[in-house]
Amino acid sequence: MHKNQSLPNFLCAGAAKCGTTSLHAILAEHPQIFLPQRKEIHFFENNGNYSKGLDWYSKYFKNANEKKVIGEITADYMFFDYVPERIIEALGKNIKIIFMLRNPVDRSYSEYLFNVRRGFFKGTFEEAIQNEKKYDPNIFENRYYVHIYRSMYSIHLSRMMKFFHRDNMKFILFEEDFVKNKERMFTDLFEFLEISYADLRLHQTFKPSYTPRIQWVQNLVYQPNIFKSMAKNLLPSYKIKTKIKDQLLPLFNCSKQEVEKIDASLKHKLIKDYFYEEINKTQDLIKRDLSIWNS
Repeated sequence: MHKNQSLPNFLCAGAAKCGTTSLHAILAEHPQIFLPQRKEIHFFENNGNYSKGLDWYSKYFKNANEKKVIGEITADYMFFDYVPERIIEALGKNIKIIFMLRNPVDRSYSEYLFNVRRGFFKGTFEEAIQNEKKYDPNIFENRYYVHIYRSMYSIHLSRMMKFFHRDNMKFILFEEDFVKNKERMFTDLFEFLEISYADLRLHQTFKPSYTPRIQWVQNLVYQPNIFKSMAKNLLPSYKIKTKIKDQLLPLFNCSKQEVEKIDASLKHKLIKDYFYEEINKTQDLIKRDLSIWNS
């Protein structure tokens, strides 16, 4: 690290669709924490961004000033084989890492819905699972098509534990900690980050799920196209682009708190076929009771 660079001393490395957006919004309010306005910088797993170098990455933290804790949340970091070594090279072995975990079937299905809404995938959840074998999960662009693999937490956590000490890892269970015991969870998290407790807006909802009312508008915002490229050049500020997007999309979307629930029989089958032993392995790794995920 160069002396004039400010870089994170903690990361939230995943998992996607486990509450990381809300975590980012809540932690950003803490007076001792600096988080860049942009969640999901995608530096360590996106080869294009990583090739831009540490100077590019450090620009996101240039306003950290004298904050005690500097963090970054990208929910894809835990899923790629090459990421741990890149993190160590840039941030050192003592970096603190937070992992948010959710029932693996619910996480997979939530991510599937997310990708369908944004036009990245068409087809049923069962078709997505069947097609998953076609995609190399270590290719960044394939992240929209590997829902089951990304929920096999023991694979990803075991990889991380080969590089980072267990004491520098914090595991948050979405259902038990983030939903049912949020105040206690944040008290423990502040202790893990070695900062004082702060009275934050713990129960506010951030970016609820929705269903597109007009799909072509959704595709225009999220899919590569000439208009999106022009907007990127005309509006280089991430803050301005995000504000415009957040104001426009509600006009074309139906707000929905993920009312689409996975069929109970399919959920049971997926637990049996993919996750029963996987959940037991994860339980042993993180030393938390996960039996409710298998019940």
